[in-house]
Amino acid sequence: MNKTLYLISYDVVNDRLRNKIAKKLEDYGIRVQYSVFECQLTNRQYKKLYAELISLTLERNNESEEVNIRIYPLCVNCENKKVIIGSEKKKLDDLNEPIIVI
Repeated sequence: MNKTLYLISYDVVNDRLRNKIAKKLEDYGIRVQYSVFECQLTNRQYKKLYAELISLTLERNNESEEVNIRIYPLCVNCENKKVIIGSEKKKLDDLNEPIIVI
């Protein structure tokens, strides 16, 4: 099952909608900055997330509200060239390791 790394950022004026979008993205990936997430997704997961984000924005969006969500797929080569300056709370690779619960 091939996964692609997606960098997803958002700028949403409405607090309630912004919180819903953040919670949805937390279901799929990790927050790397306040309004930026990294998500390792299969094509099926990506399509599901995309549909859910569209649904959320249509549910609350009107012309007076500004919603901007950007999704950037990163190729493996680009992913391997990623540079992080400063501290990192969680590493995306850590999420791919098995978790053993006893």
